[in-house]
Amino acid sequence: MILEIAAAEERAVITNNVKDFRPLAAERLARGESHAGLILLPSTRTRTRGAVEMLANEIEQILCEHSAGLLATERWIPPAPSF
Repeated sequence: MILEIAAAEERAVITNNVKDFRPLAAERLARGESHAGLILLPSTRTRTRGAVEMLANEIEQILCEHSAGLLATERWIPPAPSF
C-alpha cells in the first residue's frame, strides 16, 4: 500500500526495509505498474542523532543528481563511514 500511495503522489520511498520493499517494487514492475523510486538504507546504518545530518545530506545528493525523479529505480545509501 505504501508503494501505491507513493507512486500516486510521485514520491520515492526511503526505507531500510530492503527485504520487503525490493520484492514489492519488482512485483509492481512485473505487473506493468511503476513506482516513484526507492532509496534504500542498509539495516546496519547508524541512526544516532549525530548521523541524521549526514543521512539527510546523502538523501539530498541523490535527489539533486536525479532531479527528474527516480521513476522505477532504486538508489542505495552506503553504510556510514567509521571514524
